[in-house]
Amino acid sequence: MTSIQFAPKWPRFACLSLALATLAAPVCALAQSTNSPKYTIVDLGPVGPSWSQGQPFTVSGNGLVSGETVLADPNNPTEWVSQAVLWERTSTKVIGSPGLGGPNSVAYGVNIWGQATGQADTQTPDPNGEDFCGSTALGLTHSGNTCVPFLWQNGAMVALPRLRNSAGTEGSNGVALEINDFGMVAGTAENGGKRRSGLDVSGCVRFAADHRVQAGHLDKTLPLVAGAAPRASHR
Repeated sequence: MTSIQFAPKWPRFACLSLALATLAAPVCALAQSTNSPKYTIVDLGPVGPSWSQGQPFTVSGNGLVSGETVLADPNNPTEWVSQAVLWERTSTKVIGSPGLGGPNSVAYGVNIWGQATGQADTQTPDPNGEDFCGSTALGLTHSGNTCVPFLWQNGAMVALPRLRNSAGTEGSNGVALEINDFGMVAGTAENGGKRRSGLDVSGCVRFAADHRVQAGHLDKTLPLVAGAAPRASHR
């Protein structure tokens, strides 16, 4: 049997392109290695059992992290509670205790000034029997109380106002999701109205640094606690 050796003949322009690509490869690799971004991974530590929703949520411009950790309920070791926390690199600060008096809380947002926002259980029974913060579904202790948006600053947590209906009745529940570096907070709040289900009607709101809350055409003066952030008018 005669063997035939196969030797393809590349066109001259193909050979030139291959040679240029071969020469350019080390240059590209050098440029990529020089301009490659550098990352540092920091272990924030345990945030609860594997089944839990404990996690970080937001990183501020100066590296503060907001989130929640799930712990055994100190009043009932067979149950679990969530606690709002802030991280600064490897340091952890629990801001959900004593919080607003209820067992559960979570910090969704944080800004460069160390102001944090989220939701927290209170000591006020929910008039409609809602589980607004979803404690039961998340496997946490359910207090049966209202769950409201909060602002945490200077070591203290305060409840943010909810919307009011035409009769002036304030909604029972809400959540503050984000806060920017001007101290403005965005979230959702009930307004005291009634659906056919009997639950409060919810709406999107904006808690502003000028002590106002806005939702669509709503613009009412509300007692939002003054923050450490620079003031800005958003009327």
